[in-house]
Amino acid sequence: MSVRSVLQVVTLLAALRLERRFRLSLRSVPLTGLLAVPSARRDAIERIADTLRSTPLVALTTHINADGDAAGSVSALARLLPQLGVQARVVNPTPWPSIFSYLLGPDITDATSKGASALKTVNGLIALDVSDMKRLGALADTVRSLKIPRIVIDHHVPTEEPAGEIVLDDTAACATGELLFDFATALNLEITPAIAEALYTAILTDTGGFRYSNTSPRCHAIAATLLSRGSIPRRCTGASTPRCHRAASSSCATRCTRLDTTRCTGSLGSA
Repeated sequence: MSVRSVLQVVTLLAALRLERRFRLSLRSVPLTGLLAVPSARRDAIERIADTLRSTPLVALTTHINADGDAAGSVSALARLLPQLGVQARVVNPTPWPSIFSYLLGPDITDATSKGASALKTVNGLIALDVSDMKRLGALADTVRSLKIPRIVIDHHVPTEEPAGEIVLDDTAACATGELLFDFATALNLEITPAIAEALYTAILTDTGGFRYSNTSPRCHAIAATLLSRGSIPRRCTGASTPRCHRAASSSCATRCTRLDTTRCTGSLGSA
């Protein structure tokens, strides 16, 4: 055997040992630490929960031309609130985007077509994925005049005119969907398959398929948890798997924050 062939065999064996060591390390990656709700967020969530105890009917709204994070967050919260004894009514400034129609269902009341008049009988309002009142479009003036509790859950940089005075915001969150995951976790609410699908859509779209710089180890840990909570259709996930996100959580924590989960799935899917 030539020297070159020997070197190739040695290199291959070393690579196999490294891969085996990496796979074994994945089994011991503690996701619980990544999933812990930061104390500042937990405090804000408790304030929101206290407010919701006196608001039996809440309007949920988001910015004009809702994207995946906005639609996913609204859909998820509309299904979480009934667990707190609160009814939810969706009132968006623009119609629900057809690309995210799979996030709606008979259990969600969408009163967007009624416009601002749908806000007249609610006891509270929650603006999701909105950092500026103006982003509420045609609803902005009505929301400004409301004399009911107004809550904001958002991950953008705050502006001079937020859409509410009770705020859960954190620019470190990869998406508003991440904050909604924390909301459910802190209040011990059940994340059903429909809620998991909505939150996964929110995170998937706002991280550009887990490729943008806001992709973090925690982001992947949450995604893995959501995938394990129910059957997520390909229309929202592509080829991603819980195992892929578990691997990415470990790898991302030590190497980078810009990961391509298509390659991750390809490398782990056959094992």
